[in-house]
Amino acid sequence: MTTVKDIMHFMENLAPQYMKLGNDRVGLNCGHVNAPVSKILISLDASSAACHEAKEVGADLLLTHHALLYHPDFITDASEAGTNTLFLIENHIAHFNAHTNLDCAPGGVNDCFANRRMHFALSWFEPKLRWMQQTKLQILSIFSYYKNLFVYFL
Repeated sequence: MTTVKDIMHFMENLAPQYMKLGNDRVGLNCGHVNAPVSKILISLDASSAACHEAKEVGADLLLTHHALLYHPDFITDASEAGTNTLFLIENHIAHFNAHTNLDCAPGGVNDCFANRRMHFALSWFEPKLRWMQQTKLQILSIFSYYKNLFVYFL
C-alpha cells in the first residue's frame, strides 16, 4: 500500500528540497508519514475550497504548490491558514507542498514557462503518471497556474 512517505520520496526525486530558495517551506506540512494514500488532490493552494474538496472526494493527501503556513505561526482558527490546517488534521488529510523546488526542478514550472507553454509537458509528466498508476493511486486533479489541466482517474 502506498503511504505518505512514498509520495514524499517520489516528490523528493521529482523536485528535491535542496533546490528550494531561501527559507521557502516545502515538504510535509501536516499528516502522518505512514498513513495510507489511495487518492490525491493536487491544487495550487491549500485554500479553504481545496481543503473542502479534498474531503468531499475522499482524498488522503492534498498536494499543493504553495505551503499552508509561510512562517512559524500558531495553528488556531483565528487565521485562514490555521483553520485550513486544523481542517486537514481533523479530517485525516495529509498536506504536502513543493514550491520553489518544483519551480527550479528540471521539467518543472520554470521550464514550462520558458517553453511558452502554460501547462505541464505531458511527454515529461507521463512516466510519473505511469508510476502513480502502478501504485494504484487515484489522481483527482492536476493543477496549472490558470486552470485545471486535466483530470486523471485510474
